[in-house]
Amino acid sequence: MPLVRLSPRLKTLAELDDYATMLLSEAEYIYAADVTAGKTGAELQRRLKDNLECARRIYALRVASEEPRAAMRLEECLAVVIDTRSTTPFGHDLAAIAAPERPAPASAAP
Repeated sequence: MPLVRLSPRLKTLAELDDYATMLLSEAEYIYAADVTAGKTGAELQRRLKDNLECARRIYALRVASEEPRAAMRLEECLAVVIDTRSTTPFGHDLAAIAAPERPAPASAAP
């Protein structure tokens, strides 16, 4: 079976997906640390919102020179994380603070 070489565009999109996943994993890690530290309710959501906004800013800087489609990769990854963590407190809080800007996952698009 011959190896298929990824086009630079697909490689970049895969790297951006990895980067977006890493940023969202960091937000989840900080959320877990906040829970361990005894933070609850509105304070947890506020801190998660701040971390998500920071991740969005960092991601936007990273993709500023990429094609327009690349800018949506973080939001698509966010939708997947919300869907896969929907039964967890993190997933509930993430959905509560991210809902207005959340697109449908790419796999659900026509």
